[in-house]
Amino acid sequence: MAFVWFSNGIFEPYRIVPPTATPKATMHTGHKPEDQFTRVQRVYEEAAPRAQQRQQAILVRQIMSSPVSTLPPDATIERAHALLNEHGFRHVPIVAGPALVGIVSDRDLLRAASPAVPGNPRANLVGDVMSRRLLTVLPTTDIREAAKVMVDEGIHSLPVLDAQQKLVGIVTTSDILRCIVNRSPLDLWV
Repeated sequence: MAFVWFSNGIFEPYRIVPPTATPKATMHTGHKPEDQFTRVQRVYEEAAPRAQQRQQAILVRQIMSSPVSTLPPDATIERAHALLNEHGFRHVPIVAGPALVGIVSDRDLLRAASPAVPGNPRANLVGDVMSRRLLTVLPTTDIREAAKVMVDEGIHSLPVLDAQQKLVGIVTTSDILRCIVNRSPLDLWV
């Protein structure tokens, strides 16, 4: 299950809403609706035996990066940039003591360093540019659910918190893609 966790202490589940059926344009094919229903039912029944052979869902804990490199909110932008370049990261969780308080991405650092943004003085600390709206997942979250959150929210990483809200890992779009490539054949319709 994924969660939205704000640095002010609000913690609420991120709800995945299944897509609603949208009416599509229909074409007259000469078949009666009953024929189409019968055909769909037959295909479904033929697929049922294959459903029993599907693979177990892959969980975030199986693909996340752990341990996680972190920075405190009072770290400088230069230190964060050096950490990202040194390890090839694109995201760094920001922690104050044991608590996750934000996340900073390479884009956040570029925006902070850019003098071209009007009315935005150059920030010196990661605490000034980090995102405080945190979307997190549990180690037991299915990777498809994590991927759906990433796609829906337009983000590329999710910190992984255990039941005690302790940061135990981070999962990125690269981790999910690597899993799909390395665990072939992967049945994404489990």
